[in-house]
Amino acid sequence: MPPAPAVTSVRLSSVRPRPVEWLWPGWLPLGKFCDLSGDPGLSKSTLLLDLAARVSSHGVMPDGTQGSAGGVCIMSAEDGLEDTIQPRLRAAGADLAKVGFFEAYNQAPLVVPDHLERIEVRLRDYDARLLIIDPLVAFLAQARSDQDVRKCLHPVKLLAERLRCTVLWLRHLSKRGGPKAIYRGSGHVSIIGAARSGLVVGVDPNDPELRVVAHAKSNLAPKQRSLTYRLEQVEEFGCCRIVWGERSECSADDLCDGLSRKDRQERDEAQSKLDAAVEFLRATLKDRPHVVEELRREATILGLSWHAMRRAVKIVRVTTSYPHQTASHKHEWTLAEQGPSSV
Repeated sequence: MPPAPAVTSVRLSSVRPRPVEWLWPGWLPLGKFCDLSGDPGLSKSTLLLDLAARVSSHGVMPDGTQGSAGGVCIMSAEDGLEDTIQPRLRAAGADLAKVGFFEAYNQAPLVVPDHLERIEVRLRDYDARLLIIDPLVAFLAQARSDQDVRKCLHPVKLLAERLRCTVLWLRHLSKRGGPKAIYRGSGHVSIIGAARSGLVVGVDPNDPELRVVAHAKSNLAPKQRSLTYRLEQVEEFGCCRIVWGERSECSADDLCDGLSRKDRQERDEAQSKLDAAVEFLRATLKDRPHVVEELRREATILGLSWHAMRRAVKIVRVTTSYPHQTASHKHEWTLAEQGPSSV
């Protein structure tokens, strides 16, 4: 039986610490996995090309911070090179000599990690600081389980770290419900688990013409304040480009919530009124039963709606005692753990 291969190890006392490097300070760490997710029709690909143009030229990022500049490589399965990708890059001010497009390998689609050695050669050719994969599912080898995904991405992770090249992939949002943005990206949850930064784009709840990019996940720095953007037609190149706007208070969860800010405020106000009604019932019924009519009058004085009170009854677990059971000969409410009032 051949000997088992040696397990390599590193004594931590020999490791020289170094600070995190950034492609886009606070947003996209250099040499790491990053995720961008959103519904169709939100100009996600155009946004990616805007970032590519910035990296290939001056490195100044949408929020005005100085990021890294260098080569960019693009893997795209959905947009045409001549009529879409190249014009959008020109409109965004890219240095096209520093941008490479991966088309195929031996006339077959590229697959990660099967063709990773070939991809590495091209990344080195361009001295790439950014690799865009649009969308990830088009280039990722079949990965149905957490273990499959991690096996596919691990060699890519090592490559990204070795070349100091950020890998930024695009995903669509899944149709499963729930407002938690971090779980809404399509595919296995281990995909966002592998990313060190996760971004979500969505429609501004208060302006349907405005888009917002927000931080859903950030492992290496505090989450950054969201940024707004819109599209601007550039007649010279026959396409649109991204125009960045003000910062936004919308979070990634807000963008996935599906409610306008007004709707969320109304929901939050209703919840606040319900919480107040629950607190009122618990405090009032703590020591003894109370006549329902009296409770209703007191609630009205305090500004509590009867609708909120009826909902609160189910949460507090109130029992109703009927006139023939009570000394007051009126309906009374009692905390369930106290039992019904005696006659």
